[in-house]
Amino acid sequence: MQRKDGWVGFDFFAGDLSIDFINTLDPHAESAPQDDSLKSYRDLVDWAAQAGVLNASQRALRLRLAKEKPQAAEAAFRQAIQLRGSLHRLVLALMERHSPASDDLRRFNMFLSNAQAHLQLHTTPEGYRLRLENDLQLSSLLWPIASAASRLLTSEDAHFIRRCDAESCRGFFIDRSKNHSRRWCDMKVCGNRAKARQYYLQQKKNR
Repeated sequence: MQRKDGWVGFDFFAGDLSIDFINTLDPHAESAPQDDSLKSYRDLVDWAAQAGVLNASQRALRLRLAKEKPQAAEAAFRQAIQLRGSLHRLVLALMERHSPASDDLRRFNMFLSNAQAHLQLHTTPEGYRLRLENDLQLSSLLWPIASAASRLLTSEDAHFIRRCDAESCRGFFIDRSKNHSRRWCDMKVCGNRAKARQYYLQQKKNR
């Protein structure tokens, strides 16, 4: 993660907004100190903008409101961390085939209910579609995340949530490959590193 022109750069490789959100917390080793990409409300806004949840003007407006209302911004940031934690554990429960904690279900449903309360029907050239209204609440950028998670967890794709095979990564992603045999979050990064390491070890063995 690097700052460029005041922005934090984030990675998006999961194939789903809610899983990319989970990946803002380095999932490499749950028992060890983790690298958290979200350290402030500004980071959350930057992530949402790069994820396509906010456009440039919406990003600027929320940063201005956060500066005017720092306590509300901090409260919204804490809510984001709570949503991410609950969503992370719900996904792990699904992958490990055990029942999720009731507290995580209750907390996630609270976020989902809040999001659904702001759904509106709109017309498009193709017909009707549901869209989350643009609200100026500092926590409103969490609504699309909760909505995306609800769609994913109740879809066929939920059965194809994977973790990267790279020991230095372990990021989550949706395996939509033809044979559902994808091993890496990003072939250009983790996949190439793994292949390079295998080549190095093989060359070392042959010496």
